[in-house]
Amino acid sequence: MNKENTVIILFYVFLAISFISVISYFDILLIHKEILDILPRPITNLQYEKIINVDQKKIFDVMADVQNYPLILPKNIIDIVIIEQNDNFLIATETFIEQGVEVTLLVKHTFKPNEFHSIQILDGNAKGTIINTEFVPVGDKTKLILNIDLEFDGLLKPFTFIPKRSLNHALDTIISSFEQYAQGFNSKHEKIVDDLFREILLRPADSDGLNNYASLLKKDLITQTQLKNVLQNSLEKKLLTKSYDELISQINIVTKNTINDVYIEMLKRPVDPHGLSYYGTLLENQEITLNEIKTQLFESKEGFNVRIDSDAKRTIEDLFQEISSRHATFDELEFYSQLLISKEMTKNEIRNELLNIKSDKINVIQDD
Repeated sequence: MNKENTVIILFYVFLAISFISVISYFDILLIHKEILDILPRPITNLQYEKIINVDQKKIFDVMADVQNYPLILPKNIIDIVIIEQNDNFLIATETFIEQGVEVTLLVKHTFKPNEFHSIQILDGNAKGTIINTEFVPVGDKTKLILNIDLEFDGLLKPFTFIPKRSLNHALDTIISSFEQYAQGFNSKHEKIVDDLFREILLRPADSDGLNNYASLLKKDLITQTQLKNVLQNSLEKKLLTKSYDELISQINIVTKNTINDVYIEMLKRPVDPHGLSYYGTLLENQEITLNEIKTQLFESKEGFNVRIDSDAKRTIEDLFQEISSRHATFDELEFYSQLLISKEMTKNEIRNELLNIKSDKINVIQDD
């Protein structure tokens, strides 16, 4: 493990403490060392706000349940050992992993129920770093207000130069993981499936896997043990034992370019090493189709955040879910949100138009 990779891992550990991120996003920045040469002055403080679709108590409880972090963030948190705990604080050793390298930190969590969660790193190259999170109710939603004071030393020092937009993107990913988990499931069978995916494949269950396996469990067509064996013996599980570099070296250039093009199309950014190794290998082994990759990226939390970047687009997405029980496409979001913003159409007028389109399609089917 070279020094550059060690730096990546250590910085990732810091982000994990502030509710974890996707290390591969930063790998792209660090592959090109010249980027570090032109970065602006170091960042020692970062503020971040986001409104999420979970009520205040539920999201607080999930983010304060430190013992459950390995389940919520399975790729990178492998163990939590609580040393001391009472109603208002806990101290724990928290072990993180990236590409086979483990790092354990001593961390203090302080709570004010439903309102405030403070995280302080007590040792290591990030000793003194503090992440404070306020939970502010906004109707049935919650605004998270994060204030992060960075204290980086040693190998972590260069990461004070990471662009703020990259840190914000990482925090989006972190918060989305907790939001998704807090939103819960429609049945106990879905919860079982998702927990097994997180335990074995180190990720949440995708919508197809969730619906399919939950249905099989409900109908007693598969047992929990059988499902566990299916996941343990899957190609995806086998891929987890290999490094990104090893997997990427075995993918041909055409596939690499194809996966990168899909990421740019669906997520508006280049593919990261994890996505390239994962989807590239599955595609070349014919375990997944290109359309299935697009669907998974489109339906991911990151995909949602990329598409829904304004209140107008959120309104249009909600209308499509209400009327057509599906996501609005990029083109539909752009078209109708512009009509809404320019006041050429009201929300009710758009709703009526979508209802008419749906009715016309039903009539065509009946005529056939």
